[in-house]
Amino acid sequence: MTLKLKESASEKAKLYVKQKGISLSEIIENYVEEIIQNKVDGTISAKLNNLTGSIKLPADFDEKNEYVAILKKSIFNLLKYLINNPLSF
Repeated sequence: MTLKLKESASEKAKLYVKQKGISLSEIIENYVEEIIQNKVDGTISAKLNNLTGSIKLPADFDEKNEYVAILKKSIFNLLKYLINNPLSF
């Protein structure tokens, strides 16, 4: 797989992976695994959980389905961005 990133994002990614001692591949793999796991077990992230009670939702609102939809959209947008902006070291 070839990833394309804007030069500024590429430089930030290089610095981040150097500081963290982890590869960009590992970061992307972990992100994808988290999304897949959340879809499988229906867990809700801490960020989403912190919003509980702060807004009024319809009684039939299905937060797990909405959360999965957001995750799908996020990973799609991430992959689309990476495809259009290859990362080169």
